[in-house]
Amino acid sequence: MKKFIYILILILITIFSVAGCNKGGDSTEKPAAEDIDAEDTVPEIDTSKLVSNPYVELFKSGNYLLKFKGVVDLDPEDIFSNVTFAMQGENGLWIIEAEDSKSHIITKGDTAFMIDQESKSYITGTISNMETSLINGESLVYSSEGEEIINGMRMIYEEYTYDIGTLKFFFNKEDKKKLYAILNTNPVETVMMEIIELSENVTPDMFELPEGYSGI
Repeated sequence: MKKFIYILILILITIFSVAGCNKGGDSTEKPAAEDIDAEDTVPEIDTSKLVSNPYVELFKSGNYLLKFKGVVDLDPEDIFSNVTFAMQGENGLWIIEAEDSKSHIITKGDTAFMIDQESKSYITGTISNMETSLINGESLVYSSEGEEIINGMRMIYEEYTYDIGTLKFFFNKEDKKKLYAILNTNPVETVMMEIIELSENVTPDMFELPEGYSGI
């Protein structure tokens, strides 16, 4: 049970650190026109040609399935896990398998159901006033691109900022349409997500409590 609680805390840290509220529009201050030197003007990027566009649009839609192998750089140790996350409107699903434990959380609006498969039971909690999406697509803004070596392979990446951090979308240089990984960096944690699936394959039954389970 201690392991279950620990992984639950890890999930909640991810929720709170990644899903910052940015619903009030872009708050970034823009310099006055007279403060911009013509020689320092950065040319605009044609973001319509970015290979990450379909995935960013999925995040913005609020309707997607994300499966990945993850490494969370979280003191005092790295946490290795397989994660399934799904979102559909106000409903959310987290399934995290780490070492010998499996954690399962379903959210409906501001209510969270923390499911313990060993005892076939669940605990109900409230997450009011908190964002429940893993990534708040509305706050993503394209910032840069480049190349890096990931797991011995040369990758191209497209980087986006959000309110408290950055996301890097990595693609194999030989197959630029295939998303390999997403790196999330913020002041709380660094998570490298090796993508298994990022799609719109979401079904309503994903957010139903398992049959035969009872509340505690």
